[in-house]
Amino acid sequence: MAYDESKNNQYKPFFSYGLTENVDGHLVGTSFHNFDMPLIRYDTGDLIASENRKGQLMEAFSITQGRNANALSDSYLIFSYFLYN
Repeated sequence: MAYDESKNNQYKPFFSYGLTENVDGHLVGTSFHNFDMPLIRYDTGDLIASENRKGQLMEAFSITQGRNANALSDSYLIFSYFLYN
């Protein structure tokens, strides 16, 4: 979804992969290419700070607090072990 080019906690979104949004300080993402399990406005659980104004694309952001778990959830809990193995 994003990369830290200079290793200074300033992440830049991959616009070709998806859309990243700052919704009340939460990092929210929408994937463009995952047709099996589309993530539409998925709250990642990361708290962020960004300088973008409302209605503009977010060009960079920093993570102020990371997520508590490395898992996706819907009506079930899917641990990352099962996603990557």
